Amino acid sequence: MAMVKCHAIQAKSSNKWSLTGAEVEEQIQQDLAKKLIPLLVYCTVGTTPSAIVDHLESIGPIAKKFVYIYSHDANSFDCIVEAMGSRGDGGEQ
Repeated sequence: MAMVKCHAIQAKSSNKWSLTGAEVEEQIQQDLAKKLIPLLVYCTVGTTPSAIVDHLESIGPIAKKFVYIYSHDANSFDCIVEAMGSRGDGGEQ
């Protein structure tokens, strides 16, 4: 649609299937090396089938340097958060 390349960062069982700031930063650095422009990190707070919560407290500071965070809350609350915005649990970074 907008010619935006999207890809998933595979969450690991060692992190209880939650995405971490270190994983996000590693992917952003790889994308920058490929001359891609990181734009958005899509995080979840309580996925519907598993209630997994991404580590927003570690993702927030990374996003503040590079991108926006979109945080989806499975409790029917969606919020697009600028990296400097206020969301709690890392989104406030």
